[in-house]
Parts: sequence; structure tokens; C-alpha cells
Amino acid sequence: MSSLYISTGRAPFNLMEANLHISLITIILVLVIYAFFRKRGKRAPAPYPPGPKRLPILGNLLQLPSGGFEWKQYDNMCKALGTRLLYQQSLLD
Repeated sequence: MSSLYISTGRAPFNLMEANLHISLITIILVLVIYAFFRKRGKRAPAPYPPGPKRLPILGNLLQLPSGGFEWKQYDNMCKALGTRLLYQQSLLD
């Protein structure tokens, strides 16, 4: 395989090697910029609102209100926890 050389009166300059070096430098530069912005964009997730304690596998499944007036039971849970928001987790979450 032949290479393309440019004679400048000094040592021969291999154009294919120069293109390879430029390509590698460009790829490395793009990866560094991508890693910088990816790391910069990550923030810690906001914590969940307060909720009742849950069981290991069932979550809050047994604490979900059933029957009529569920809102009263949720209201009582909120008052007991001292919050207006309530987070419950069950098997499907």
C-alpha cells in the first residue's frame, strides 16, 4: 500500500497519518465534552413526600383504604404525618 507524501523541503509529511491524528483528537475531544455535560446535568432526585411505613414485599398495599369515604382515611393519614402530600407504594410501583 502506498502512502501520500508531501515534500516541503524538510522531512516528508504523511498526509494519511495527519488525518488519522486529527480524527483521533476530534473523537477524544467530543467524548470529553460529552462526559463533562453528562456529569454536569445529573442532579440528585428529589425525595419522596412523607408516607406511612411499608412492608418489605407488599409495600403499602394493606394500608390502602377500601370501602366508602377513602378521602377521610387519606386525610387522617396526612394529619398523622403532618403533611398535605402522601406517598404510598404497592406491588406495582
